[in-house]
Amino acid sequence: GRVAELRASWELASEKLERYALRASFTKLGMLAGGYFPGASGLSGMLDLNEKAGEISLDAGKSSISLPAIFPEPTTELDQLKAQVSWRVQDSGLAVNLERLQFEGAGAAGNASGTYLYTGQGPGVIDLAADITRADARIVWRYLPHAISVGARDWVRLGVVAGKGRDGRLVLKGDLADFPFRDPAKGKFLVTAKASEGKVDYVSGWPTVDNIEATLSFGVGMKIESAKGNMFGAKLSEVTVEIPDF
Repeated sequence: GRVAELRASWELASEKLERYALRASFTKLGMLAGGYFPGASGLSGMLDLNEKAGEISLDAGKSSISLPAIFPEPTTELDQLKAQVSWRVQDSGLAVNLERLQFEGAGAAGNASGTYLYTGQGPGVIDLAADITRADARIVWRYLPHAISVGARDWVRLGVVAGKGRDGRLVLKGDLADFPFRDPAKGKFLVTAKASEGKVDYVSGWPTVDNIEATLSFGVGMKIESAKGNMFGAKLSEVTVEIPDF
């Protein structure tokens, strides 16, 4: 990446860094993920921080975000990324506020906002909501996190063969140490969307269900409720495909 308009200051007391400040713009910045910290490439924007708080704004074209702590398929390629994020250091830990996030790529487009608190213990507490305006159903498996078994993820990867998604919604709320929140009192993880032109190959060697119009739901398990579809030329209605618990 390239850094410009850099201003930095710091103050040491007995070799301890007590005060610091940094302000800079950057273009096509790349960084490796480490632990719970995300990685990225192609980022452009502005950074302004000190020992108490900070903010970062992003306005990037071709770029990528990598979240290996959350997803087995960590990297998402994007055509456009805009974001405004701020944070502050408080007694309870590092509090992050995602004021806005807009993204667009070949597989999906949408926006998100939310908060995150990292106390220094465990993966942290999150309250995140995202709306997906369009999505390719074939990429759903990429966004099933580590907590979901490999077998279940592979079924979604191979079973959801085609489809166009719209009106998608993601809610992720609670202490991530309790994910995937089987106890609703501890948190919530739910992805919902409407799909059209869908195709599900639910068992290899069996007839596929085609031309599906359906509502999809992914959380602790998966449920596809189809208003209509075709199998062997026969018209289907009120078809449900379900995995109660991943």
